[in-house]
Amino acid sequence: MSCNTTHETLQKPQVWQALKWAIDYDSIQKNILSLTYNVHQSFLPSGFPAALDDAPFHRDVAKAKALLAKARATRTAFDITLEHYSMQPYPDIAQAIQTQLSTIGIKVSLIASENRQVLTKMHARQHQLAITSWGADYFDPNSNTEAFYVNTDNSAGARNHTLAWRCGWSDEEFNQLTAQALHESDPTQRLALYQKIQQLHRKKSPFIFMMQQIQTTAYAKNLTDVHMTVLEQWP
Repeated sequence: MSCNTTHETLQKPQVWQALKWAIDYDSIQKNILSLTYNVHQSFLPSGFPAALDDAPFHRDVAKAKALLAKARATRTAFDITLEHYSMQPYPDIAQAIQTQLSTIGIKVSLIASENRQVLTKMHARQHQLAITSWGADYFDPNSNTEAFYVNTDNSAGARNHTLAWRCGWSDEEFNQLTAQALHESDPTQRLALYQKIQQLHRKKSPFIFMMQQIQTTAYAKNLTDVHMTVLEQWP
């Protein structure tokens, strides 16, 4: 789930953190996605080099309310819109989040659209909250790191519309860390940098990572050399 920080209500990091602590990830996974998704809370998918597979966030209403109070001293309750894909399971996930956020005073209006329409609004920075899915383009941590982390030109006329740009979020420390990790020649140091980036991203970014899809493949006994990969390719 992405928070558009160009929207006045979503500008403070404490609001993003409140949302992360208000969601019941385990309940959504068990009751809606039990056979198709696992809880995963990092932008690098499980199976990627350096991917963090721990899940530090869980539903903590008191903590979420305290974060909102810190961010919005005068009025913690507010209304927000949540864009999501119209195909299942996105509507069910969105309804669950709508209910869960209501317990910390956030009234969510759901907007279901075709995938392309949701992404078009994000490209134009017209969303407030949006639930989408994302996959890496190649088997290296830099693929998703650049998408979720890098935004060197946050202006409206920027040429590179990364996911960070679409949410109006830019941090020079993160831009530099990504470049450092990309060019690090020592494999151990490089993986350590990507783990550091993921940990910082959880704390400081307007992205809420919830699930990773489970891929299941069935094939005949006389078929050999089928290899499933995290990139959804079967060579």
